[in-house]
Amino acid sequence: MTYWKLLNKKQTTARAGHTCTCVPHTPLMYVLGGALDHIGTPFPSNNFPVYNIDTNKWDNADLDPNNPDLLRPSPRVGHSCVGIEDGKMIGEQLFINPSKENHSALLVFGGWCELQVKNDLWKFNTRTRTWEDLSERQKGQIPKQRSNHSCVLIDHFMIVFGGLGEEQTEYFNDLYILDIRSLVWRCVESEPSPNLTNNQNQTDDTTMTNGNEEDRTHPPPSRCHAACVHRKRLVLFGGGTEKQCYNDIWVFDLEVLRWSKVSINEPRPLREAKKASQNGYYGFKELKDLKPSEIFKEPEPRFFCESEVLDMDRMIVFGGRNSKQRIGETWKFDFESMEWELLQFGHANESITLTLDEEEKDDVDESKEKFEPSPRSGFRLCKLWSNNRRRLVLFGGNNGKDRCSEVWEFVLDITLLKKNLRKIIRTKQFVDILIKSQ
Repeated sequence: MTYWKLLNKKQTTARAGHTCTCVPHTPLMYVLGGALDHIGTPFPSNNFPVYNIDTNKWDNADLDPNNPDLLRPSPRVGHSCVGIEDGKMIGEQLFINPSKENHSALLVFGGWCELQVKNDLWKFNTRTRTWEDLSERQKGQIPKQRSNHSCVLIDHFMIVFGGLGEEQTEYFNDLYILDIRSLVWRCVESEPSPNLTNNQNQTDDTTMTNGNEEDRTHPPPSRCHAACVHRKRLVLFGGGTEKQCYNDIWVFDLEVLRWSKVSINEPRPLREAKKASQNGYYGFKELKDLKPSEIFKEPEPRFFCESEVLDMDRMIVFGGRNSKQRIGETWKFDFESMEWELLQFGHANESITLTLDEEEKDDVDESKEKFEPSPRSGFRLCKLWSNNRRRLVLFGGNNGKDRCSEVWEFVLDITLLKKNLRKIIRTKQFVDILIKSQ
């Protein structure tokens, strides 16, 4: 069974536009900045709590949050933050005495800081709980000031894509790579993609598009994408501007420095039902018998959504908003089958992006609605380590009425995990292991 589980509520300040960051292999989620409290409060914050999933408690990450003389980043929203794990030395050419205890850190870049957009770079030492300003040590092709960009860490490279510039109508689709050892930036001129497809259907609504006005070799200029890492590749979903938003999946391969746009397949039940109806096959569901979750090919366009790869080849996407409403759906994308699957519709009593007739509504389990996060944007997903397993949690966001302060956990169906375990066992790393059937 796949479901959302409420872990913690109203034990820290509600916010949206913040970051949630975990140092890999730890149970701690560091929450930096964002716009706090009610919707009418526009100013960003440098509030810096930390959540421990093992104890289900919040604490201050800052060494002394009430001391204004301590060096720390200015209050901000729409910035990025990545967790640096065991011994990865920021600003050092060599890894010297690698130690998780001594060298685990957070790396913060850019964001909107009240009256200006920045491209500064900050390091937080998780052991000493102190900040260091690395802005003047940046070298190479430093990105322009930006907020609401996407940022991931792959090995010792921090990748920054897109975002919103100093002018609120200035959108980027450039990509920069920072070597965290040398703090040298480079702008990547990627090769044209060989995998572009033009078989997507464009909608009539100009605010809802997949960006296929022309064949593209790069994602379009946009902000607030869902970004995650799959097999050492940057994966982008969605994003948008003030005029339109998208539902494409783009992949950037760090090894060949190339973008490719993912071609989406229809869900297998829908393909089989169509084939059966055309050819008169028996043993397959008819189109009229399909569940709503088996009909929809892909999420509709959105931005301010979030994504994470939960196991080897499955990406979870939740929430966001578009020109119509905020969204409370949970989707899963399978990188093997290239298919989307709608896992949960979200709250029927809130804005819902799918229109169901009375017959289809019978398939929605309304008893579980209260156990799902409300439709929202500006929240964060974060993978935490607890008892040698990874757990996916959601924190904060804007539901259109208030900013949120709950911590939710997404629990994946155990059958999917078992399927993935069988797949891992068949890889070359396990070729010499003999598994006997009981």
